[in-house]
Amino acid sequence: MPDRRLIAGAAAGLLAASSAWAQTCPAGEDVLWSCETRSKTYALCASKDAARDRGHVQYRVRQGERTEFVFPEQPRPPAGLFLYQLFNKSAQVSFANGAYSYELREAMEAAGEIEVTREGRRVALVKCRTSSDTLTLTPTIRRFEAMGMTR
Repeated sequence: MPDRRLIAGAAAGLLAASSAWAQTCPAGEDVLWSCETRSKTYALCASKDAARDRGHVQYRVRQGERTEFVFPEQPRPPAGLFLYQLFNKSAQVSFANGAYSYELREAMEAAGEIEVTREGRRVALVKCRTSSDTLTLTPTIRRFEAMGMTR
């Protein structure tokens, strides 16, 4: 039987992490994953009602208070736009925007990273100074499944 103190501690840590990252997404949205560099914040945000056929998930890049990039531009349900994959010691969310492919990665031993490729060639690799470390959490995985983001 799991130790209740361990479970309570993990829940408290998750709440602290989620409140620290909450400013990353607009009010009324949840942070599914977030990454910070020296100058930018990258986030995967979801409406509270996000599901396979309703609500939305959007990837956003911000520098200070200015949003530089949003995918998809218009909010849409996430199924068919984003793909979540869980691996042995990591997880990732991927999506394509025109000729560009994006992989938001979280490894168990390292900070998150974002790789952008065009026609199979890397055009950018962003190393996160800090990340929310939420892609491998069971509640996040279940949410991705409910949103149709898994195979």
